[in-house]
Amino acid sequence: MKEKIKHGFYLLVLLAELSNMSFAQTQDTNQPDPNRVVENQKLVVDKNVNQRLQSDFESRNPSLPANQNITWYQTGNGYYGTYDVAKINYIIRYDKKGNYIETFTKKDWDDNTNPQLKTALEQSPYKQSKITGYWESSNPNQKGYYLELVDNKGKSRVWVNNKNEFSPTPFSSITAEENETNNK
Repeated sequence: MKEKIKHGFYLLVLLAELSNMSFAQTQDTNQPDPNRVVENQKLVVDKNVNQRLQSDFESRNPSLPANQNITWYQTGNGYYGTYDVAKINYIIRYDKKGNYIETFTKKDWDDNTNPQLKTALEQSPYKQSKITGYWESSNPNQKGYYLELVDNKGKSRVWVNNKNEFSPTPFSSITAEENETNNK
């Protein structure tokens, strides 16, 4: 009887150890996924930067009220602001020096969405993600998209250029003025 208990005990220890080894091999290693970068963003607290961005915004949009409510954020790629006009949402981007880059308009992800973009998304690392925000560049010389996604790993942001290539960071920080100069 003692031998059976001893044998059962060893069997139980062996099973427990195998279970631990199996679990350790399937655990998430918490390695960052290069396709899932979410920009570190923080509110712009420097009053001079805030005023400079606001002033440039107002000069580009003279038909909007001077007190347009914009929330400004700083990222590793520069600055951006979010605002809305007549229930339409916009994102305006600036480089690290505060130079204007582009403006995005929020759109519905629906039957009117660019079919090439939809096909590219289905073939991308983001194909399992749900679109929670879809933005289209309003710059006719620099077409692109900004997507906000969510899946079982969490939220992510993706930039898509005019060739339907995906990147977790903006493709270009070239300013609108530089772009116009380069296209002349």
